[in-house]
Amino acid sequence: MPYDIQKPIAWVGADKADRLLISDVTPSGLHRTVVARKSDVMDVETWMQVVETEARGNEIHSFLVMIGEFYFLWMIWKEIKR
Repeated sequence: MPYDIQKPIAWVGADKADRLLISDVTPSGLHRTVVARKSDVMDVETWMQVVETEARGNEIHSFLVMIGEFYFLWMIWKEIKR
């Protein structure tokens, strides 16, 4: 795993219950942001708005999965030169 659920990059969100696990760009230029929350779904709409600002018009792909007692929101995009 490229992250440690017990040692997030930051505790974020309005109630500081979201765990920012990944916020990076791979060597091939894929931007990744991954947020997790225990026992409840995070505010997906707010997270998508944050990432849309960072993506600057590039298409974002996202998926929400539950593994054990954690919900994970993956948001990925690749910059397209215009």
